[in-house]
Amino acid sequence: TRSARSPAQLSEPKVKMMLSSSATTASPLLRPSALPRAKLQMLALGNDAFAELRQRIANVEAGDALESELYAHGRASLPVVCLDPMLPRQRFELTSADPTFSRFLRAVGLGGLFAVVGLNFRQKRIRRHGVVVRVEYVDAAQTAPDLSERIPSTVSAFLVAGRRLQVVGPAEQMRRRVGRWRQNYADGEMGGGTALGWGDELFVNAREGEAVGGDDEDLGEVPSSHEAWSELPVQILMEPDEATLFEPRGATSEYTTGSAAAIVADAATLGELLQEWESVVRNPNTYSDSKVVAGFLARGETNPGTVLDKVLKDLGPQPSSSSPTALALWGAALVNPIPSLGVALELRGAVLEAQTAKERLTIVTRGVRRSIANLRGEQPL
Repeated sequence: TRSARSPAQLSEPKVKMMLSSSATTASPLLRPSALPRAKLQMLALGNDAFAELRQRIANVEAGDALESELYAHGRASLPVVCLDPMLPRQRFELTSADPTFSRFLRAVGLGGLFAVVGLNFRQKRIRRHGVVVRVEYVDAAQTAPDLSERIPSTVSAFLVAGRRLQVVGPAEQMRRRVGRWRQNYADGEMGGGTALGWGDELFVNAREGEAVGGDDEDLGEVPSSHEAWSELPVQILMEPDEATLFEPRGATSEYTTGSAAAIVADAATLGELLQEWESVVRNPNTYSDSKVVAGFLARGETNPGTVLDKVLKDLGPQPSSSSPTALALWGAALVNPIPSLGVALELRGAVLEAQTAKERLTIVTRGVRRSIANLRGEQPL
């Protein structure tokens, strides 16, 4: 059994995941942005409701402290879940009936953190690189009221991606206990399919010369049940010119003069391509060409502009060419949004694994050009 940790307990070098102290509460948890108004509304609802609200506010504040401490240390021990790749500032809104995932998100709680990595489909291995994810909203109101331990049947949550990370371990043949959806975890479940479970998974090998953060470490006691999660050591990654994604006004860049001028020029080219891409995506005449592949049309959606408006609100303004790492990450998040528009090849996993700003720019620039060719009917996906 894991318990909540207060900000005062977060001084050790390896920051542990905070589990919400309201994890046994069955009622919905409020979004942080809604708390001030909700606080005024609940003042008239009695002491119990106000006490519950104060606990939720405390959870958010403790989450802020945890996140700051994590980034200050640069190392953490977090549960790792394999989902579709996410990039900084991307927001994933989900509803899941998976019982293990419901328990997990409910235990992590409002303001809690975990790591999200993707799958390398070609190698059928887990990617080493991912992002820190924060739970900004979690609602597990549907419960079994006759049970002493309330277990949600569904869970809705908003997950927001923060800084990049790398799972620490040996460069080759690394195995770690990761959360992943597999058929064997669904045994006995109604309808079959796949279910979330924790088990040993093989990771992609590190690239030649890539820093891996350490070799095998003492990972502590390993739970016997695939429904119980583990925490893994991760290294926080941050390039100087990446800070503009999180602190747009105060960030500086190392790519301004000297030999790096070529990288800034490449970034400027990407910036222009991204503006062209957005213009083509928003143009309704784009989709009158039957050769254009656009996955959102198959979902019955007709206006990609509404998706882009929401995505741009989450991502913030486009970084300048003097911050090429930030621009590459931002651009990949734009052309591979959540939910997907289905007009571009998947870039996020490769961008997360790239080791330099130049490599990231190359990956995203190639992907945006390929997407534009698809949208113009010249080279369908």
